[in-house]
Amino acid sequence: LAMTARQPPAAPLRIALVGCGHVSQYHLGAWQRIPEAGVVAVADVVEERARRRAVEHGIAQVFGDYEAMLDAVRPDAVDICVGPALHPALVREAAARGIHISCQKPMAETLEEAREMIRVSEAAGVRLFIHENWRWRSWFREIKKILEAGTLGAVHYCHYSARITGTIPIPEHPGSFSLGRQPFFAAMKRFLLFESGIHMLDVCRFLFGEPRSIYAQTRHISPLIQAEDLVTAVLNFGPTLVVCERSYAARGRALPSVTNEEMVIEGDRGAVFLGAGGTVRVVEEDAESRRAREIAAPEGDPYLDSYRRTVEHFCQALLAGTPFETGARDNLRTFELMLKGYESAAENRVVEITGGV
Repeated sequence: LAMTARQPPAAPLRIALVGCGHVSQYHLGAWQRIPEAGVVAVADVVEERARRRAVEHGIAQVFGDYEAMLDAVRPDAVDICVGPALHPALVREAAARGIHISCQKPMAETLEEAREMIRVSEAAGVRLFIHENWRWRSWFREIKKILEAGTLGAVHYCHYSARITGTIPIPEHPGSFSLGRQPFFAAMKRFLLFESGIHMLDVCRFLFGEPRSIYAQTRHISPLIQAEDLVTAVLNFGPTLVVCERSYAARGRALPSVTNEEMVIEGDRGAVFLGAGGTVRVVEEDAESRRAREIAAPEGDPYLDSYRRTVEHFCQALLAGTPFETGARDNLRTFELMLKGYESAAENRVVEITGGV
């Protein structure tokens, strides 16, 4: 049984971060941009890597051991930026010390491990948040407002695509763009749906609610990796049909951009068009008139800003004692949907989503 959650901590929150690989630069950059918290320590099994991040971001305390950091610093919350295989153990250690947790997606490697993470954190009375930042990109927040306002009428279709030259060699990146950034991708047994497609599934849940079923197909294109780098999924949201596509093996494109989503949503009174640069175009029409307006792409660094919005939400909800958008129980549904996608692809069939994860 879950214990009553501990009293919310006070601001500014003291954050300890573990895992100083590629993604940590965005987490640390995000923490530096909000007033509600500050990172007081970082840890990595390669202590020199942690030391480099500490120097880059002005962090005083550096550790080569995660548990030693938790015991020495006693932070209000820990930000877990390591791979999913280590998430259960790191969550367990933080929960045992009464430390709240923000954990990178995917939650874990198996549904059983993800459920155990929830059980452990709830039993300890600490809050477990899954850092799922794509839904915090400004264009998806704008599209959500449009849908909630009923601007498009009854929505019946969405096509959502994100395609880059990621895993295949090109002249500018002969070893591939994505493997240059995150070499561990090469050895993953489940890759694109697990690592990146899960973002898109979470965005679909954010916009349209809970799907009834998924049908997915995957393909392995690049010889530089071991798993799929092309995914297409069809999601049944009842009245709304969503086609979701992700590729890291798309040729003939400009150099990869870290923000590259395109989306079309159609309703009986209009449509929304999301361009790869982040511009949102809204068209309302009927038999007599057509009205169009454009929401400009955000200025600055929208990629980093999505991380900022994510950690800002974590802090504000933690301080106020209010629900997380992507608390562990909610994100478990995204995690299960991803696993159902693999099941569908393996068995070449539509897989029903039953709920009650």
